[in-house]
Amino acid sequence: MITSRRVVAAAKFFGILAVLGLLVHMGTILFSTRYNTNGQSIFEMWGNSLAQSKEYGGSAQATGNYAPNAEKPVKAALVALVRNDDLYGLRKTIRELEDRWNRNYNYPYIFLNDKPFTEKFMSGVRDLTNAPVQFGTLEPDTWGYPEWIDQNKAKHERETSTYIKGRSESYRFMCRFQSGFV
Repeated sequence: MITSRRVVAAAKFFGILAVLGLLVHMGTILFSTRYNTNGQSIFEMWGNSLAQSKEYGGSAQATGNYAPNAEKPVKAALVALVRNDDLYGLRKTIRELEDRWNRNYNYPYIFLNDKPFTEKFMSGVRDLTNAPVQFGTLEPDTWGYPEWIDQNKAKHERETSTYIKGRSESYRFMCRFQSGFV
């Protein structure tokens, strides 16, 4: 004997199935017709990237000549302002960049420091990538106080500051350098 409870439960069950089916159908239509800037659908992009990926048996090479639709590759470099004692944290960052992205494009790395880089630092970075790596030492006029700054007033302001890193002279130099020598 069919009770009203069973009818209601069956109606709920079939209603949920219908809604789920509709969501899957709409999602398939949405994602299969959505295009990126190269005119590929999302599924085509995913399939192509898997086909080129070495983990999935593809033949992706680290050539540095990435050119979707035969366009010229983007001219760029990865630039970082670092110190010699930042080596271990920097190695982790480079490893992540190389594993997930730059091994396919080989964008060059440019590292800048206010002191000369140690041999340990340079070899520790070069060991992680096939991309070109350059090291530069900043000139004194780009790192430090400009000649028109009152050194005593700057020292007083540093010593009395209460905000994060306000007492760090090197942090102030870094901010000045990053903002274009203000």
